[in-house]
Amino acid sequence: CDILPKLWAEATKTPNSVYLEIGANIGSCVMEMLLSTDAKIIAFEPHPYNGWVLQQTIQSLDPSLQRRVVLVPVGLGSESATRKIFASPSNMGNSVVGKVIKDTGGQSNSDFVEHEIHIEPLSAILDANSGMDVPLVKLD
Repeated sequence: CDILPKLWAEATKTPNSVYLEIGANIGSCVMEMLLSTDAKIIAFEPHPYNGWVLQQTIQSLDPSLQRRVVLVPVGLGSESATRKIFASPSNMGNSVVGKVIKDTGGQSNSDFVEHEIHIEPLSAILDANSGMDVPLVKLD
């Protein structure tokens, strides 16, 4: 995450520039950008627990910082859908939509918790005619 503020500083921006974070997890990179730049941030995090942790973090901040972040609790995809997301409680950072991906050979499918999430196309959430400029996206 530490490279993101440098990339933001080097980017050509307008007053309507927004940093997009797709797969915000618990918000480490969101916080890096929020505290190190003046970026307005739209963060997508479909996993309900990770999104809750990020929301709690944002709510603990000064209102001037809170106003710069929008948290969208959906995954992004090519069409609207409902899918399952899988994560190991011992590594919520490895949340994967559609299937289990094990961190170690000793894990079994029963080690993973699943949640139903909503998937939406980015175009269903952000208006292409809004004048919004997106000079930097983090995707994972």
